[in-house]
Parts: sequence; C-alpha cells; structure tokens
Amino acid sequence: MKISSIIIGLTKFLTRKLSITTVLVALFTTVALVAGHIIFVSAINKDKTALILITGVLMTLSWIVAWILPRIISRSLEGHSEILHDLMMGGSNKNDDDYDSDTFISLAETVNEVFWVSDPTGIKMQYVSPAFEKIWGRPIEKLEEQEKTWIDTIQNGDKEKVLKILDKMKKEPFSIEHRITRSDGATRWIRTKGFPIVDSRGKVTSLVGISEDITDSKIIEIAKTEFVSLASHQLRTPLSTLKWALEVMGESTENFSDTQMRLLQNAQAAMVRMGETINAMLSASRIQSEQITPQAKTIGIQRILEKVQETYRVQCRKKQQICTMECPDDLQIFTDENMFVEIMSNLLSNAIHYTKEKGEIRIEAKKDKNNKHAVIQVTDSGIGIPLEDQPMLFSKLFRSKNAKLMDTNGTGLGLYVTKSLVNVLNGQIYCSSEENKGTTFSIHLPLAGATT
Repeated sequence: MKISSIIIGLTKFLTRKLSITTVLVALFTTVALVAGHIIFVSAINKDKTALILITGVLMTLSWIVAWILPRIISRSLEGHSEILHDLMMGGSNKNDDDYDSDTFISLAETVNEVFWVSDPTGIKMQYVSPAFEKIWGRPIEKLEEQEKTWIDTIQNGDKEKVLKILDKMKKEPFSIEHRITRSDGATRWIRTKGFPIVDSRGKVTSLVGISEDITDSKIIEIAKTEFVSLASHQLRTPLSTLKWALEVMGESTENFSDTQMRLLQNAQAAMVRMGETINAMLSASRIQSEQITPQAKTIGIQRILEKVQETYRVQCRKKQQICTMECPDDLQIFTDENMFVEIMSNLLSNAIHYTKEKGEIRIEAKKDKNNKHAVIQVTDSGIGIPLEDQPMLFSKLFRSKNAKLMDTNGTGLGLYVTKSLVNVLNGQIYCSSEENKGTTFSIHLPLAGATT
C-alpha cells in the first residue's frame, strides 16, 4: 500500500509543469550526493581508480552547471521582466500561457486600493481602477475630462506639496500623504506611492502607483500627536521650576556630603535628559502635523556651538570626557537658530551619552569645497552603531541594539527629529560609524549669502 502511494505521488510530481531550472538543480544535486557517497566509500576501500573517475565526472558536471545554469536563469529573468513591463504598461503578453494582463486587471478591480497609470506629469490619468469611485466618491469618467483631473480633488493646503513631489520624483519612487475632498464634501486622507516607467532611452513614459485611504489610521495618529503635544507642554512648566530649584541648590554645596553631591548631580543630569525628551516629543509632534516653519536669519556658528557645549559641560565633566570644539570666528549660516540649537543639542547629547568615561568628543565646523555649505561634525569615541542598524538610524522610535543594551530609557526620537529638522532647513545629514570605535555625524547647511 505504501509503495503504491509513493509511486502515485512521484507520478503526480513528475507530471507537474516544472521549470527547467528547478529540474536541473534537483538533478545536479542528486548526482552530487550520489557521487559524494561513492567517493566516501572508495576512500574507505582505498579504490584510487573509482576516486579518479568520480572526481573527473564531478569536474565535468561542475563545468556544465557553471556554463548552462546561468544562461537558463538569465532567460527566465528576461521572460519575467517582459511580463512585468507588459503589466506596468497596460499591455498583454498573449504568447505566454502563464500570464494574461486580464488577470492583473481583474485583481486591480477587486481590491480596495486604487491602481493608476498616468502621463509623465502625473496629472492626466491613463488608467484608474474602480476603487477610485468608492474612495473619491466621483465617477472615473470625470478623470477623462482635461479640466477635471484628480489634482483638482486635492485640498489647497496639500496641492503644492503633491505637485512638487511629482515633479521631483520622476526618476525615483515616491510616497506622499495628502488630503482630498470627496464629491459629498467629506475630507479623506490618502497615501499615494508610485514610481516612473522609463523606456530604453531613459525617457519617462508614464507614472504608475497605488493610492489608499488611510483616514481612520490618520485620525488616530493625529489624536496621539495632539495628546503628546499637550502633555509635553504641560510638563514644561513644572520642569522649569525643578530645574531652577536644582540650579539654586548647586550654588551653595559647601556643606553637602558626598552622597548629597552625588544625588544633586544625578538630579541635574536627569533634568537635562527629561528636558531633551520633552523637546523631542514636541518637535516630533510638530513635524508629524507639519506645523513647523523655519524663521531663517544669518547666525554665527561659533556662538551657537559654544552655547550648546556649555549646556552639556556638567555631563561631560561627570563622565570625565574631553570635549573640544573648532570653528572659524566668521563662519555664518542662514538658518533657523532654534532648530539649529536643537539639532546640535541632540547630536552632542547622544555623543556624551553613548561614549564611555574618559572618552573623547570633537565638534568641528568648516566650509565645504564649493563654499556653499557649512559642514558641522560631531565625532565621538563611543560604542558606535552596528552596520546592520545604520539604514534605520533616522527612523522614528528606532534604537540600535547596542544602544538598548547600554541604556533602556531612550525614546528613539532624537535622530528622527534631527534629520527632520535638517530637511526643513534644506540641509543634509550623514553618519559614519564603526561599532566599538565611534561615530561621526556630519550636517551640511547653506552658508549665509551662498547661492544655490
């Protein structure tokens, strides 16, 4: 009974439509295992003839695999790329038995997200799936009228942002969240993701994307953001009172015992840390709600860096760290001073926190080679950032694994806020790090009077 079941199962397996690649891989693997077994037995029996023969067979087989298999896989990938191209271009591949563009269209017409294909500008739609009518509350036929494009449904506060993204992202994928007004007057939040289709000459022929209704999750997110903002504001007043009280206590410590001094220093450090957390929460909530607008003016970098360095002098002294700063007297940038202070505070705070006692921290500012940007670097000899964690470094609430081991109380907001503020200031931020050796963060901001 078992033998017949095995035969039936094997027959079904063999009669399946398997790819040539799969069959060859299975065949070569089987031959290699059998040959390996023969070599092992021959070695035990000291049969040199069998060893030489099997080794020759394996070398020949290896040459065949190295020459034939890549070509088969290459043809397979080419075939699949053609299918993908046809799918994206809205065409059909009638010569392929396994693929029919009608299948894609059927799928697009049954899901809740809107699949769309537009002209290179992203404004005039060439194909829109039926989910558009459910989400937008408008008939698809309206999109065919030149004067009534989907851009008209975007609320005025978001329209400029969407058009700017579409114009900027014609050579790479894009993602954006925006509000629309339905035909019944209701506001809905939409997340749109897409990418350009490029022909053989590198010319963008169309944009392809997916739009989904994220109103429910966005309402929850906004409520959470508003709660965090309100809570942070309410915490600021008592925190300022406590900070002032600790500063007064720190002015007269002659009669303090060693224990009292240690408690005072711990309280001061905790107060600074709490202030950073509250500032990060407020900044994150403003960034999320897009309620952050820079008030740019010409400022001297040296003055700001000295101010930030002084703020964290107590923390450096407590860990016996050496913190040096080098900046030309006349180096100026055109930026928002408060945002710049917060950026540098976040970076210096992290450098101090994740550098062990008696470590070194260096702050350096200079002009770039083109004299268009100031480059401000914060370098430490700290724990560094694991290579696998670096791509997620500026993500919200993300902390590297070694940072979590060193301190379990971090928020994961500092670098997220830092990068967001740098983006608002039309700058760039870079990170270079090696685990257990240290980290360098580099900020590039426009120089005062520099032309872009």
